Amino acid sequence: MGNENSSSKSFDFNASSADGEDDIDLSVPAKKRRLLRGSISLRSIASLASSALSSDQKSTDTEKTSRKRKHTAIPQSPSTQSMVLGYERHWPGLMGHGFEPEFPWRSDVTESDFLFLNSVGNGRFGNVYRASIRSKPSQQIALKVQNKSDILKAEAEEQICNEVKVLKSLGKHKFIAAFLDSWQTQTELFTVMEYVDGYGDLFTLWSDYGQFSEELVRLYGVELALGLDYLHDNSIIHRDIKMENIALDIKMHVKFVDFGFAKFLAQKDRTHTICGTLQYMAPEIARGRPYDLAVDWWSLGVTLYVMRTGSYPFPNNNALNHHELVFEHKEFPESCTQEFKSLLKRMLALDPTQRLRNSQNLFTQEFFHNVNIEGIYHQNVCPWELLKNECKTRNYDSQDQPQGGYSEHYSRVFSGFETNYNSMETD
Repeated sequence: MGNENSSSKSFDFNASSADGEDDIDLSVPAKKRRLLRGSISLRSIASLASSALSSDQKSTDTEKTSRKRKHTAIPQSPSTQSMVLGYERHWPGLMGHGFEPEFPWRSDVTESDFLFLNSVGNGRFGNVYRASIRSKPSQQIALKVQNKSDILKAEAEEQICNEVKVLKSLGKHKFIAAFLDSWQTQTELFTVMEYVDGYGDLFTLWSDYGQFSEELVRLYGVELALGLDYLHDNSIIHRDIKMENIALDIKMHVKFVDFGFAKFLAQKDRTHTICGTLQYMAPEIARGRPYDLAVDWWSLGVTLYVMRTGSYPFPNNNALNHHELVFEHKEFPESCTQEFKSLLKRMLALDPTQRLRNSQNLFTQEFFHNVNIEGIYHQNVCPWELLKNECKTRNYDSQDQPQGGYSEHYSRVFSGFETNYNSMETD
């Protein structure tokens, strides 16, 4: 839920208005996301989740935010701070208007129940903090604090409330960060989430480690597909799947985070808002056509491609808006197997009706043959152990040979993390 400085430059477009006409909010560069380490036991703070599953309402498509980052030849992280071009609006004196029931005035907990430890990121309307429960200091959570007046000025009430609606509707899932509680005061909104204890996000790991092997891509592909299926089974479209929005826990299992562009969408329904991150954006979104849940499987396909190859599948690195995106000239490095190429061609089909769009069809592809899907779901396969072994034995091309050799590269990338991991294992 945090971010840090990034030299990247990207647009996240979001275009909609009350009367159905599209408008585009421009954004400015900001910081990239890196989650810090922490720990959480959901059972020991179960009281926080008493109201977490109460909402199953459908939301409208009126988010008004966008992000921008600088493109290079390799993936960069997203911008999470935005500015909105427009006018300042006057709002009612009662600052709670427009935020209920997602942010109730009264909650079982308040901000005074937490000890703020440090800021882990800042966004358009406020900050995200790592915090602990005063009565149980060892239990940590992520606490997002947003300024209500800034939200009202940007006319972003529906987007903020919509994210909480989506999160409240979800039960606990292994591959999705858990929502715990939300409330408001006269001037601020508070959202409590699971604090993912681990390496950071998938982009950070990829940046530190380098291209992933097909074995690791296969493992992460299964975890992500299972998490995405759960969202779609609950009629939720994410619309911003990318490495930066996938957190890693202490064993480096994935968790979807950042539901700022998510909304309720039934299996057969369509929507039309132009939003997401350019390099991961499905062609039907970029072309302004109505789209459905298939756009998330496109974004997942781009994510797998980037993890394996280190580049985007299409030459969109310098695109400044969705009109400039092209979806031709996809190429695969020689190191990719035919099974991986075949999988990505199905996931990145330009026609969404021909695209792989659920885990059941995905796992029938040859790339996933002989994979223990149930074992991966129950997290019996540890990505950290796989990474550790690969880093010590992987063969680098001469130009990619790490300075100081393999052992120094392993130490530089993982030594601090391994200390934390071993400490957790012996607790």
